[in-house]
Amino acid sequence: MTNTMQISLTTLALACAVAWQPPVAQAQGGACAADVKKFCADVKPGEDRVRSCLASHRAELSEPCRKALDAGGFAKPKQRPQRPCAADVERFCKDVHPGEGRVLKCLDAHAAELSAACMAHRAKVAARKPAAQ
Repeated sequence: MTNTMQISLTTLALACAVAWQPPVAQAQGGACAADVKKFCADVKPGEDRVRSCLASHRAELSEPCRKALDAGGFAKPKQRPQRPCAADVERFCKDVHPGEGRVLKCLDAHAAELSAACMAHRAKVAARKPAAQ
């Protein structure tokens, strides 16, 4: 392959990567830019974290962002399971190394501060566990 051809292919690939932006990036630059900056600035994009963060602050969001969130501006993939505690884990336990129940212990330590969705999910999971003998 000639150098000119390599440069052309590299330029084309770079242009495609820059032109394509996932829905979160589009929404961050649109109706929710200020809300993302205000409420979720420390949230690492990807794996539905920004959308989860915004959802946990829904009552505080600007009207345009709330509408974008409701309309699917931060649509999460349908095949992805719901993660009602994702924003709470990101907020309180992002430095906790997963495994051996460490994240659950971290969430327990912040039980009074958890989002309503996370508390409800944890209660639902606890209700399904058999009683300890």
